[in-house]
Amino acid sequence: MPIKTQIDYYECLGVARSATEQEIKSAYRKLALKFHPDRNPGNKEAEDRFKQAAEAYSVLGDPEKRQRYDAYGHAGLGGSGGFDPTIFADFGDILGDFFGFEDLRQTFSIDLGFATPLSRVSLSSAGGGTGDNGNSGILFGGQYIYYMRPRLGAGFDFEYFNRSRTDSLGLLPNADTNVSGDTLLLLALLRYTLVNRGWVRPYILAGIGADRTSTEIDATPLLGFSWSDTGTGETRTLVDDSNWGFASTARFGIDFNATAPTFFSLELGWTELSNGRYDATPAGRDLGLGSVAGNLSVLTFGGRWGWRF
Repeated sequence: MPIKTQIDYYECLGVARSATEQEIKSAYRKLALKFHPDRNPGNKEAEDRFKQAAEAYSVLGDPEKRQRYDAYGHAGLGGSGGFDPTIFADFGDILGDFFGFEDLRQTFSIDLGFATPLSRVSLSSAGGGTGDNGNSGILFGGQYIYYMRPRLGAGFDFEYFNRSRTDSLGLLPNADTNVSGDTLLLLALLRYTLVNRGWVRPYILAGIGADRTSTEIDATPLLGFSWSDTGTGETRTLVDDSNWGFASTARFGIDFNATAPTFFSLELGWTELSNGRYDATPAGRDLGLGSVAGNLSVLTFGGRWGWRF
């Protein structure tokens, strides 16, 4: 019968003999998450490492057992060492804690996706009609969250997205009109995780803040038409303005935690921008256009990749 090799519990967890209780707990949890059988199916070496870490923590995590181990080594445990599957009952299933680690209370993530404007713009004051307020554009940004509770966190979000140029033949009579713009978004956030167990965790998020949004409207007379004041057919910018406004957002997403401490999320959101009005250029005012409404509703969808620390 093979003889079981006794392991040094401090070396197993990678901590010094003077390590604090919190340092021991943190080291164990990192190893347990790394070598958990659910993440390493069929990997016998990972399973053995997982059991060794649990065995080490069952001793070093118990002040009385640790004292005996420090004084007499394995002999001082009186056969109470070894892998104990009931260890998880002492502090809850390791994957059921905050992220599996209550000491990882902060996240930083970057996101990349698309933003689609849902509002329309009107040039009725210049004798025109309404049209799309830009086309879908690229969205990217960063987000920081600090968790006060296992499910509840607060933080901030900064994002940039653009509205690509859209062609409209009905926005201004006898002209091809293009609308585009971009937005810089700064938000304070509250985030609530609906389910804080397992690898797939849905969440909801809400935020308020400020935005800096620009809008540009260009028009070019159609073939056979020209500007009445010059008889020419060049492109003219009718609106080119930007301003600050109030912004709010509501989002739903799903975290995928299979590669902790990193994670990946998919997120769908609605953002409302209240920016007053955008003033017309001199060329726009010559057509009787004073300004255009600045309120904008935007649908966003993207992926988020982040780190817990």
